[in-house]
Amino acid sequence: MQSDGFRDLEETGFDKILCNPPFHADFSVPKRLIEKGFNRLVLGGALWMVTRRDAWYRNKLRAIFGGVRVHAADGYFVFEARRKSLTYAAPAKSAPGRRSGR
Repeated sequence: MQSDGFRDLEETGFDKILCNPPFHADFSVPKRLIEKGFNRLVLGGALWMVTRRDAWYRNKLRAIFGGVRVHAADGYFVFEARRKSLTYAAPAKSAPGRRSGR
């Protein structure tokens, strides 16, 4: 299947998602791909992403998936993140000045 992100897809239950987000855009596009991709994968499914940058992607994928493998090749980074749980690895941060838990 091919789509602009997940715009044209309603399906879930993917074993693999392959993507190459635009590197000239801000991080809102890959952030959406990572978060929505996590929710579209089956447990054990993998998101593969090719980028020219490392740190932001590594950190975001760890926060969502709980871990990531990184393969470097010819100035590119290929990230492999597997869905191991039903929820994101790191809980969403609450807004500044707001208390949580009550």
